[in-house]
Amino acid sequence: MTKDAEVSDVYGVGALLRMRGVDGGFTLGWRHATYIYPRVSSDGAAEGTRWTIGWVPRHTADPFFLAIRSVGAEVAKYPAELRAHVGFRMDAFTFAACIGESRVVKFSYRPSSPRQTRLSMFPTPHSIHP
Repeated sequence: MTKDAEVSDVYGVGALLRMRGVDGGFTLGWRHATYIYPRVSSDGAAEGTRWTIGWVPRHTADPFFLAIRSVGAEVAKYPAELRAHVGFRMDAFTFAACIGESRVVKFSYRPSSPRQTRLSMFPTPHSIHP
């Protein structure tokens, strides 16, 4: 957790079933997924690192950023498409704005330094509704 974002790295090996979320599906092999959520100032959580084994706390909102690396066989349902592959796969997605909405986004992320992740989003004037 940083002052701007929550970074969740999820590692798995074997048979992995994801029942919900923006990347629901099934993986047989090895998978590393990084989810980055905008931090809400009212969440009261402390900055730092927390490890869990066997389960991943799920957010109620979709992530801003999703990066996946997998080796093996995988089927995944993303918001705009269904993907299936065998072998090595690496993808990255951003979910910055809804249809008809515009935002200015400042985003910085390095996989080797997740504690330095920075994320701020601002609606542009024409997307603000009275």
